[in-house]
Amino acid sequence: MVKFLRGLRVMRDNKSNKHSAHVRVILTKTIPFSLLTAIVSACLFIISGCGGPEHIQNPYPGYCTEFTEFPMSGSSYGSASFTDDGKLLAFIFYGDLNSNIPGAETTGIFIYNLEDSSFHGVFTVLPVILECDISPDGEWIVFSWMDQIWKIKTNGDSLTCLIDSGTSFFPHWSPDGKKIVFDTNKDAPHGENVIWMMNADGSGLKRLNEWGKGERREPDFNHKGDRIIHVRSDVEYGSTIATMDTNGGNVKILIKASDIGADLVLSPHYSPDDSKIVFTARMENPMGIMTWVANADGSNPVPLAVSHDEADWTPDGKSIIYQSGRENGIWIMDANGCNKRPLIGHFNFLEAIGEN
Repeated sequence: MVKFLRGLRVMRDNKSNKHSAHVRVILTKTIPFSLLTAIVSACLFIISGCGGPEHIQNPYPGYCTEFTEFPMSGSSYGSASFTDDGKLLAFIFYGDLNSNIPGAETTGIFIYNLEDSSFHGVFTVLPVILECDISPDGEWIVFSWMDQIWKIKTNGDSLTCLIDSGTSFFPHWSPDGKKIVFDTNKDAPHGENVIWMMNADGSGLKRLNEWGKGERREPDFNHKGDRIIHVRSDVEYGSTIATMDTNGGNVKILIKASDIGADLVLSPHYSPDDSKIVFTARMENPMGIMTWVANADGSNPVPLAVSHDEADWTPDGKSIIYQSGRENGIWIMDANGCNKRPLIGHFNFLEAIGEN
């Protein structure tokens, strides 16, 4: 499972080469549906030369669901997260070897300042950093690098290794910034990753899950700080999204991958008011990776966009940031999937870091 998660980004890009069709349809409430279906059918007829569907229905009223076929663009971005005040956005840039812009090959953690639209590098390094999360107050970033958990100040000072044994991934801060949850196979008798929690300075390590029951991965707190959402992989339920309290008890299965036509669910996060969750899923059809939303109890799951990597909420809960399958960069959409647009354009970012 560890190897699969780490290789997922490569797999997504490789899969895109197997498909040649490239058709996107955005279903919205702003166009009369009869007119929309007529337009779509006409466009498909022109593109394919063999006609189009006689009728297309939006199965998710009130949402703008994106339907597409491969190839998708590759993504050079991941793990985008906001500070509580919404002024700073931390993210990982994985490099773009296809660009000749100076600095495009750089990999590492960057911060985007939404007040002045500026960028600055926090920690640029190889091998590639896999995941990061900025603290609620914007002082620190915790991240996974070389299979260990580290933290660094957002000004680039005080690089600190918090966990230096086992293979550890997916760290996230508690709402008060005092705790960090992550998954690791530290001390595991059979090598499986389960969820642990520690203080922000690396002390007070506590394992939250039993060994021998399957893998427990990608934890994140709710905004009350009393529940931890995560993904599970086991024989009984397959790939699922679940929630538990902060000592590992009171487990509730929210989403089964098989129930939404997926073989893998990933990267769940609660909305700021804890009423919704956003997650990604690898679909069992040519749609590939998609961003989904659901109620906090797992009901009413709705696919919103074809995407890469994880999605997350803006601090006001009105929008979702994600790595779009349309083109490289970090995108943003309304919480119902409407109004999809770039937040950080790929070429704008490359030009900015090229000038530094």
